[in-house]
Amino acid sequence: MDEPIDLQSAQERDELLNEALKGAPPQDLLLKCWECGERFIFTIGEQQFYKQKGFEYPKRCAGCRERRYDDIY
Repeated sequence: MDEPIDLQSAQERDELLNEALKGAPPQDLLLKCWECGERFIFTIGEQQFYKQKGFEYPKRCAGCRERRYDDIY
C-alpha cells in the first residue's frame, strides 16, 4: 500500500454512498480493501447482516481479514 489512508475522506465517501443509496433497491457493492488495494464484492446478504449487527462496512477483503485474524491470534 503506497498511500496513507485518509480517514476523513473515507468517512465522507461512506456518508455519500449511504445517502445515494437511500431508497435504491439493494445491490452488491464493490469496495476497495484498505490493506492490499484489491476490490471485493460486499453482497446484499453481507450488507444486511452487517446492518443487523450494527457493524460498519468492511475495510478489508476476506483474505486480508483472515491474515489479520491469524496475526492477532
